[in-house]
Amino acid sequence: STGAVVFESNAYSQRKPASTMKLLSAAATLKYLDPQKVFSTSISLGPIPDSLVINGDFDPWISMDNRVAVKMHRTSFPRLAFNSLSAAKKNSGGSVKKLKIYYNDLYSNEVATFKAFYRKRGVAATFVKVTEEKALTIAGEQVVYSISPSVKEIMDYFLTWSDNLLAERLARLSAKAAGYSMDEKGVDAVFREILAKLEIDDSKLIVDDASGLSKKNKITAKLMGELLFKLRKDEKYSLIYK
Repeated sequence: STGAVVFESNAYSQRKPASTMKLLSAAATLKYLDPQKVFSTSISLGPIPDSLVINGDFDPWISMDNRVAVKMHRTSFPRLAFNSLSAAKKNSGGSVKKLKIYYNDLYSNEVATFKAFYRKRGVAATFVKVTEEKALTIAGEQVVYSISPSVKEIMDYFLTWSDNLLAERLARLSAKAAGYSMDEKGVDAVFREILAKLEIDDSKLIVDDASGLSKKNKITAKLMGELLFKLRKDEKYSLIYK
């Protein structure tokens, strides 16, 4: 109850944290993201023939595997791609050979997967990145819409099931919200900022990802013990324990 150390052994030794790294991801999530926030993805017909507008939100919940999506009641990326292509074909009288897609706030692997999905079906897709304001301005009839559970629910899921991708994506979104880049450097910076605010020494911390999957990650028992104690004492992080 006081935080006093009553026993320690190799407390400062750098060890691989594995999935306990997700505790830092959860802390970053609660520090910088609204627990009630949801992520939405909208796909609409575009401003010119054979075009679509994807207004994304960096939704971490969308699953790239349709079987996983169905099993876990998540939005399926293949279903988004299929339904949007079907709508484009219907709008063009049944056939589309080329698509121009205006988009914002999609992960790079999603853009690549969209292209591959359309190419496999004989459609050459050109992607043009635009701002959210531009996307809203040029969007026509909405043909596909997806909304995620709340940030709290997604966090509960990745802590319960040790979901690496969700932990990684929420940590990167937290880094973005804190003013850092949405990459490994941003995750490293936001983790260290949280530890600094909690007055925890991060000198022996090595961050290579946010999920603990990388074997390059290093953490000490001393740091983890202090983190758990201070998260428990701060009401802001109580959802991690609930």
